[in-house]
Amino acid sequence: MGIFSRLVKPAVSDQFDYEGELAVVIGKEGRHIPASRALQHVAGYSCYNEGSVRQRHTSQFLAGKTFAGTGAFGPWLVTADEIPDPSRLTLENATETGSWCNTPRQIS
Repeated sequence: MGIFSRLVKPAVSDQFDYEGELAVVIGKEGRHIPASRALQHVAGYSCYNEGSVRQRHTSQFLAGKTFAGTGAFGPWLVTADEIPDPSRLTLENATETGSWCNTPRQIS
C-alpha cells in the first residue's frame, strides 16, 4: 500500500492498533550474520505505517500483523549509506514519537 492509502481494519476484530515503524530493506542475503556485520546487509530504510490486530498476537507476533491492507510503505527509500547509524533516528507521526530498537541485532 502507498503512504497515503488508508489502512484497512480487518473484519475479525474491533481492536485495530497502528504505529509508525522503520522499514529496513535487506539488500544482501546472508545467514547467521553477526550483529557487528548486520548493517552491511541493509540496502536502505523507509517509513512504514503498521496496523495490527492485537488479540491475534500469540507467541508468533506476526499473526496479528499480516492482514491484507494493514500496512503502508514509503513514500521514499533512503539508501543505507545516507543513514550509517539507524539507532540515532527518531520517528514522529500523528500519534507517537519514539526511537529505534537494535537494528543490527534484529538482522543477525
